[in-house]
Amino acid sequence: MRFVYLALIILALLFALSSYMKRRIYNQVDRMEEWKNDILNRTIPEEIGKIKKLTMAGQTEEKFETWRTEWDDIVGVILPDIEEKLFDIEEYAAKNRYTKAKQLLTMTESRLNGIEEQLKIMLDDIKKLVESEEKNRSEISEILEKYTSLEEMLIEKRGTLAEAIPFFKSV
Repeated sequence: MRFVYLALIILALLFALSSYMKRRIYNQVDRMEEWKNDILNRTIPEEIGKIKKLTMAGQTEEKFETWRTEWDDIVGVILPDIEEKLFDIEEYAAKNRYTKAKQLLTMTESRLNGIEEQLKIMLDDIKKLVESEEKNRSEISEILEKYTSLEEMLIEKRGTLAEAIPFFKSV
């Protein structure tokens, strides 16, 4: 009779341990699912679109295409792959294959961290480019103001400059 009670206690402990492990894995999968959805719902296309509004030439155009391609790759290939991995993890947990589930969890988390880092670098570059363009616009407006005031001053003093005015206009 003792062995029966002992066997029942051991089975109950194994069932409790199994339930605990499954719950932990499912919670991690839910957290990663939310993380994946957060990445999908970010305003990355709008940020990349800010670059499209700028006058693009050379390196800016190449970066724009690179960023757009990277984002399309993340949304179209990497995140659906992560979604499949999350389903696989849940399946492994349901079959009590916790070691394999944990390996996939670690791999998936490192992949999500890599995406985060990639997006951070991309957004930093976009921010720098937009700020640089805004700075250039303000500098151009200042230079235009100076040019206009110099032109007005030349017109006012054209009597003293006489024959030199055509040379100023040609420059």
